[in-house]
Amino acid sequence: MTPSKHKRLTWRLTSRRASRTSARMAALLTLVTASFMFAPELHAEPRIEVVPSVAVPVPRPAFKPNGDRATRADNKPAPASTARPAPIAKKEPPAAPAKKPWDALPPKEVAKETPTIPKSRCDRIAAPYKAAYAKFRSRANTYWSGVSKKRSGRRAKKKKGLAITRKDYVLTHPPEYKGPQKPQCLIALEKKKPRKKRRDLPVVADYLSALKREYGFTPPIVSERRFKEIYARESLTLGLTADQVIGVYALETGGIGPYSRLSGIFPVDYKCRKIKPRGRAASTALGYAQLLAANSNAVLKSHGVAFAKRLEFKALMADGPRARELRTKAKLLRRVRSDIASGITRYSNRNNWREFIAFGKTSKGFAAHALNLDPDIGPMMQVQKLKKIVKVANRKGFARVSAAELELMNLVGYGRGLEMMTRVARGVPTSNFFSRRGYNRNPVSKNLTAEGLLKKIGRIIVKRRKNCGAIEFEEVFREAQRKKPDASAKSAANQ
Repeated sequence: MTPSKHKRLTWRLTSRRASRTSARMAALLTLVTASFMFAPELHAEPRIEVVPSVAVPVPRPAFKPNGDRATRADNKPAPASTARPAPIAKKEPPAAPAKKPWDALPPKEVAKETPTIPKSRCDRIAAPYKAAYAKFRSRANTYWSGVSKKRSGRRAKKKKGLAITRKDYVLTHPPEYKGPQKPQCLIALEKKKPRKKRRDLPVVADYLSALKREYGFTPPIVSERRFKEIYARESLTLGLTADQVIGVYALETGGIGPYSRLSGIFPVDYKCRKIKPRGRAASTALGYAQLLAANSNAVLKSHGVAFAKRLEFKALMADGPRARELRTKAKLLRRVRSDIASGITRYSNRNNWREFIAFGKTSKGFAAHALNLDPDIGPMMQVQKLKKIVKVANRKGFARVSAAELELMNLVGYGRGLEMMTRVARGVPTSNFFSRRGYNRNPVSKNLTAEGLLKKIGRIIVKRRKNCGAIEFEEVFREAQRKKPDASAKSAANQ
């Protein structure tokens, strides 16, 4: 068959009226024609791979209007090629359109689908979740209202001097949500809603700048070991044990410190090496005992004058710059205590904890809180707070207070901690001693009894006492115990 006959046959088969089979045959014949035109020596053994399911279009050679065959666009004959034609790549058939994720997933898997679906479809997907969560909320509201009623009943009994029994507590744990997961599309819609911007809590630099602005004072920076030495001597002077102090230190700071530790911010790693601070402030808790700003102001209001007298007493036994430094700090303490007392008088109740919280948010409240970082004043403030907890426990009949019990009272407060340590309340759920919000935000106390929480605190303390900071603190306490505090220092501390 001559090339001209092949050409006429190709044009007929590729016409619009030809069927799909004719189009495939036309493609095949076109390839054969091309092999005759450009490589006639290869027509005996053509290397053509035909894909039956897909028609492969092949470009036709350019023909001149005069009808001459095998001429190029420049009207010159096409040279005979000796190279083999490149193999034609297979074309994979187009994939079937994928189903939309919400059509293929079962109800429990809907939470994993992408949040790019219409709101109406999202509402249908979220309907089981909303119904289940509404039932859970109803059960939770009923539970927590019962907790509040029981707590009010216990307060009334305490005022009348009546004994508290197990019937005065809720004996079951709060209900847990066990329904369908929250769909991602619903989470995406909630993220689009405008939210109140979270207020950033102050950091250590804010407290120090307030102290500099209000009183023109900046605490001197000392080494971690030096601060621990002063802290240990102060603890032994006030009658606290190494086990109690190191236990609180281990749980509150993770056993790594440092003395400038602010809750939520991590300035050292677990080998006690300084790193770039990471995290964000979770509260105003500061120092080894993690005193809140309200705690610091309350301690200085009650013991600020006594602290000043102790510094003045130390100044008498010192000389030179050290004596002047101690006298300057004593004057500062008297000023700070006076400002706190005058600031609290602006409120209705001087002994109300909420009033100290309000004053702790002022500039002078920040300045007073920054004194926790001073090596002479900070240990007195923090150890005095722990000593008060031990005194309250002793008055209530607890002659010996373990590190876990001391930390429990430091964590939840004097009254609640003492109540949880009583024989009647040890076996009741911890939800009886927390608010609903506080319980949900504190994962340590969830689904535990009071005794279970106490044991869990003990396990955490034992684990964290193996960290570098706690080990160093134990060494410092052993050295301090060899040098017992003088009787004069004890008498000044007890004033």
